[in-house]
This record gives sequence, structure tokens and C-alpha cells, in this order.
Amino acid sequence: MRLHRHPIPVCARHFSGISLALALMTPLALLPGAATSATNSDPAAFDANQAIALAGKAQRPRSLGSGSEISALRTALRTGERQQAFARLRERVQRFATTAPDMAVIRAQEDRHRDLATGRANPEYARRVSDDLVIKNIADTEARNLQEAAFVAWADDDAALTQAVVKRALALATLDPNGITGARGEELSAANVTITLALVLDWHHARLGADQRRQILAAISSRMEGLVERITQGARALTAPVADSHSTEIAGAIAETAALTLGETPLATQWAQRVWPVYAATLSRWGGDDGGFANGTAYASWDVGAYTLRHLDTLRRAAGINLFAKAWMRNFGRYLVYMLPPGTPSNVFGDAAERSMPEDWARYANAYALRVNSPLYAWYARQWFQQDAFRLELLTAPLGQAGSNSWPDDTPHSAHFPSIGWVAMHSDLRDRGRVSVYFKSSPYGSTSHSHADQNSFTVVSGGRPLLIDSGYYDAFGSNHHFSWARQTMAHNAITFDKGQGQGAGTRQAGDAGATGRVSQYDDSGSKVLATGNAATAYKGALSRAVRSIAYLRPKTIVVFDALDSASARTYEWNLHALDRARAISDSKLEIVNGDEKLCVDFHADAPFTFSEKRGFPVPPVRDAKNPRPDQWHGVFSIAMPARSARFVAVLRVGCGDVAADIQWSGSQVVANIDGTRLVFDGASVK
Repeated sequence: MRLHRHPIPVCARHFSGISLALALMTPLALLPGAATSATNSDPAAFDANQAIALAGKAQRPRSLGSGSEISALRTALRTGERQQAFARLRERVQRFATTAPDMAVIRAQEDRHRDLATGRANPEYARRVSDDLVIKNIADTEARNLQEAAFVAWADDDAALTQAVVKRALALATLDPNGITGARGEELSAANVTITLALVLDWHHARLGADQRRQILAAISSRMEGLVERITQGARALTAPVADSHSTEIAGAIAETAALTLGETPLATQWAQRVWPVYAATLSRWGGDDGGFANGTAYASWDVGAYTLRHLDTLRRAAGINLFAKAWMRNFGRYLVYMLPPGTPSNVFGDAAERSMPEDWARYANAYALRVNSPLYAWYARQWFQQDAFRLELLTAPLGQAGSNSWPDDTPHSAHFPSIGWVAMHSDLRDRGRVSVYFKSSPYGSTSHSHADQNSFTVVSGGRPLLIDSGYYDAFGSNHHFSWARQTMAHNAITFDKGQGQGAGTRQAGDAGATGRVSQYDDSGSKVLATGNAATAYKGALSRAVRSIAYLRPKTIVVFDALDSASARTYEWNLHALDRARAISDSKLEIVNGDEKLCVDFHADAPFTFSEKRGFPVPPVRDAKNPRPDQWHGVFSIAMPARSARFVAVLRVGCGDVAADIQWSGSQVVANIDGTRLVFDGASVK
């Protein structure tokens, strides 16, 4: 997590029960003269010994390249295309040499965290997590500030600033490796402290004395041993049957740190040998070759944009290992384009889906496009303008990406990511006023930062959320987060018997078995058809839970549901909005957000009722900075329990007139919508 920017408690043991096979990508490409070839049969194969030898001989700074690449970077920073952004960064770090590091607060708390095995049932746990958050924010902020100052000192060859950087690095190195910033404490902080010290060592190696290098290496080694063990052994290892939300990020920090410390300590060779191959093979546990990221767009942004890109830069520059050539990394940009299109108002699915993060999205879009060359990605990056250009993921990026940044005319306006079970349907990706429909039925279940929301969907128009994922990510595992935001009833999805839904598992682990799958996807131009099967997610309560969505471009959405159970149930069709829906009749609603609106015409094969509530049964944490206002929650419910139910909802963005005729014929539903005939048979729509 990026806690210093997004204040939420440390997440522990967030798992996903997806097979490791989904994480194995297409061939890994290696730069000429580096490692041996990779093959389709062994997609992560490379000669680790050759790569280690290459990195061990690489000139410093290894993380920034060599020869013409590093010369071009210096020129770009001083007099070229990055001069203005670098000048802003230089201004930011001017205070660095005159302010003291805030280490005292961390040290004052470390004694309270010696017993790192304290159970969550312990009444002290809540206070301990709160303290951890304070410490993590301070440690991560110090690490970021130190990295930025160290980079400026290197680029300017500034001896005075370098002296201040070294002083701060040595202070960071004195933190207790057995405390909260150690590998057995808050592990992301441990990884961040480690890579920060390794970068200082890399950028200022020649100015460091032998004793100073030993102190820095000792602090790195004391954390690396525990982090390597965490990644390679036990239930939370990178190759474990279930994915863990921290593992890939920690592995990336280990992989880069090993590259930067080769030749300084014999342990670095062991770190590289143990972690590089498995990291290359499992670059993402959250999606397959299609580029998907099942843990939600917020964590896709934070995990990949701020950290993974720079880890991969160093591996390419120092060891010749080009993980940007992996299929998942090459296609990750498609995920960004379709799930976070320009002008989007919020994230999509999972934790922090409610948040608007335009600066992050802009920065990561541009940072990614500088590393993965594609006309579509270049076009996408040019649509964003809110980025802080002085951030290191932009300033240290490769130079000279060629190619057009114009819209590729053959680009479809919808996309399906089979490995994660997500579908994005847009009226026109180029139009910031577009209509967007997002649909999910995922094999990743409700683990980690995912929710119990299979077969759910959201609707956005003109940059305004109309049907939303409700609830807030106030803190991982908080009462509101677990009891509302992660539950099925908080989403535009099906529940039964007064809000019962899909498996949400435990507060910390979720439910890896609460899965769905997208069984149909087709974009014919004028319409997009998608079907999800989520019966498994209901853990035996429902024998059928099929939802089909027909998006008739540009403004009509038809949602079909087929629900069966061995027991009679009252089935519920949930919808959520920022403001109260206006009831036009018992079956018609109008939802308004600013100058955008959506009308809902609901149909069922049995009598139904509608009700609406404001607020939350368990409210989120609120303060002046995060007011987290109430939201509205509506539900269409079957009036009498039954073993089956069939629903059809016609959604009209803009509330324009639509000629709709719904006919029931046994288990089949025929919908004639403005001359388009749709037939839903309980398994798909045609």
C-alpha cells in the first residue's frame, strides 16, 4: 500500500486463490549479450548466472543505465526535455539539507512492537495497527524524500547535498531491523527502506567511505534475508498456491536491491539466484497475458506505477533482463486504457473503487508509455495532464520512445480481460463524455483487495458515476470495510433473503472460492454482449446465478438475470447511487448526478417491490479530510419466495425514449429494444 499518500492501515495476508499457472506469461526477452534465450515452453527461462555476472560488472549508477543512455538522461535533466520537471524536483529537495529526519518518532514506538506475533484477537491489536500506520507513513515519506534528494545530488553532482543525503541514509540505516521497519514488521516499509538504501549506495557509491558502505550494506542485509525468506518459503511465498497482495512488490524490491548490491556483498548473488527467476516467472499474480489486474484499478496503479516500473528499469539496465517484454506487462496498458479511460471519475472494482486519483493515473499512464512503446499507450498518455512531472518514475524513465501518439483507428471501444473476468464497454473511448459500463465475474473470488461482487456492474456517463460500487475504503478490515463495502449487498449485484450474498470469507483473507466467470463476450459494433456465471460465488445457496448485459451503443443497457435455488427465496436486484433515486412508478426510477441521469425500467417474471435507504448499517470512519458522505441503496425484491426468478432491467442513460417490449416464454425472455431483438435463455444472450 502507499500509506503515506493513502492513509489506510497495513493490510496483512491478503490472498487470492488463483492458480499459479495463470501467472506464467509469454516469453521473457533479454537484451543482446546478456542472458540466454527464453522459450514458449519455459516462459521465464533465462541464465541467472550470466545476468548476475553482467550486473556485477555494470558501472554505477546501475539503476540509471550506462554509456549513451546515462549521458542522454543527464542532458535531458539539465538542458533537455526534462529540465523543467527536474528544476521543480530540485526546488522540492532544497529543504532536505536543513531539516532533520523524523526518526525519533519511529524509535520511540519500536519497543511497543517487539512482539510481532501478537494475535488479532488481542485487545492491543487495534492500537498496534494504528501505531504501525503512523510509523509507516513517516518511514515511507522519509524514503521518498531521500530517494528524490539522492537523485538530485547525483544529477547535479552536488557535494553538499550528497553529504546531507549520506547523513540521512545512515540515520535510516540505524532503524531496528527487528522492529516495525524490519522484515518481520511492516514488510512493505522494510522493502522500501531497503531499496532506498540500495539506491543511495548505487548513486553515490564513489562518495561513500568504506565504513559508510558497510553500515548501509548491514542495514540492507539485515532486512533482505528476512524478505527473501518471506518470498521464497511458506504460505505467503511468491509461488504459493494462493496469491498475496504484497509478494510481487516485495519481490521486485528484492530483485532490484540484489542488482544494485552485487559485488558489494556475497549475499547479493544468493538473493539474485533465489528471487530473479521466480520474480520473472510470476511478474503478476493478479492477471494473465491479457494484462489484467484483478486486485482492482487502485492497487494496479499503486503497485505497478510507482514501483514495478522502476524495478524493471534496473533489471534491464544492470542485468539485461527485459521484463517489459513479458506479455502481461506489454498488455497492462490495455487494462489502463479500458478500465481507467481519460476523464474517468473513479477507480473500478475492489478496494478504493470510490476514489478519484487523477494525478496518480496521469503519472502512471505517462510513466508506462515511456517504457512500453505503442501508439495506443502514447495516445492514452497524451490525454492526461494532471501528473507531477518531477516524480522519479517519470524523470528516470527511458528516453526516446518513438512512434505516433495519434488514436489507432482499428482500436475497439470495448475489451474483455478473460484472465480476471472483467469487461469494459464504452460508447467511444476517445470521448471524455462517453458512456462506460464495467462488468465483473472473476475467478479471483473475494480475496485480498477484491470484493464479493461477481456479476456486478457500474455505469458512468459524462464523467459522472450513475450506478456505483458503494461504500468506502476507510481501512482494510475495518467494520465498515468488511461488513459493508466488501459484501455483495454493497454492489449492483444479486442478493437474496434480505441481503445474503456471495462468500466474503474472513475479515483478513476473504474467500478464494467465491468465484465467477465471464462465459460470453462479443462486440459487434452497435452492441456489446457479455455474460457472467456467478453460481459458485454463492457457495451452494444458488444453483444458477447468470447475468447477461447487452450494451446497445450509445445509451441503452439491458441487464438479464436468471436465478435458481433448491429452496424458495426472495431474490433481490440491488442498485446504488450517490443520491436518492426518484421513483417515477413502482418499476421506474430516475437517478441524477449533476447534468447526467439514468432511468431504470425494471421487469420480473413475478410481482416485486422497491425500497430505498440512505447511509450505511456500519458507517465509515469520517473526518474533515475524508467526509465520506452517505450514499443511497435501492433494491427490487420478489414479493413472495420462489425457487427461481428472471429479471430484465432496461437502463436508459440520459432518460431518452426507448421502445421496449419484454415477453416471457417459460425460462426464456425476449426483449425488443428499439428494433433490436435480444433473446436471453438463462445461459447467454443473443
